Amino acid sequence: MGGEKVAVDGAFEEWKSFKTSAGVELRYGPFPGALYWDIMSRALREFPDPVPPKKIIEVLDGTEEIDNLDDPEYMNALAAARMGRHGILGEAALEMCVEIVTDWEPIVERLTDRWVVEPPPADVRERKLWFLSKYALRTSKDWSIIRKIRTFSQIEDEEVQQRIEFFRGDVEGSESPGPDASGPST
Repeated sequence: MGGEKVAVDGAFEEWKSFKTSAGVELRYGPFPGALYWDIMSRALREFPDPVPPKKIIEVLDGTEEIDNLDDPEYMNALAAARMGRHGILGEAALEMCVEIVTDWEPIVERLTDRWVVEPPPADVRERKLWFLSKYALRTSKDWSIIRKIRTFSQIEDEEVQQRIEFFRGDVEGSESPGPDASGPST
């Protein structure tokens, strides 16, 4: 089953098999490109960047108010927003791009009987996500497969600028000040 070819945007992508550090056999494949922007929009809506506080700086002819991007509270809020966005993309990748090959329900039952304080969700989709995140995916190598799926998984050249906007804090660089800004143009 590990070499099954699945159609994605007119091309065939091979789903790959992977055994996690917990011994759980998974199959994973490409992110559904047609849903990517919907998921990103939801992530930005639910976890927007915070508005930075202002600070006053001295300039040649007096003072100027600018964004205080080094404010610790702002930096923490920004990090939380980014983590929230990545969480939504990660959850979408787990739900749509990862299949559990191992018979996992007996493992969930064993965990529930012996170790879990609150029972796992009854909903099959949520239960699958619970199993993957609580048990099957343990190490950074395990999670690297999910990061590979969700981050830049089907980038085309025309999409690069939009994805940079989504991950604006994760990509080095800054926005252009625009055509009306004073100073040399870039």
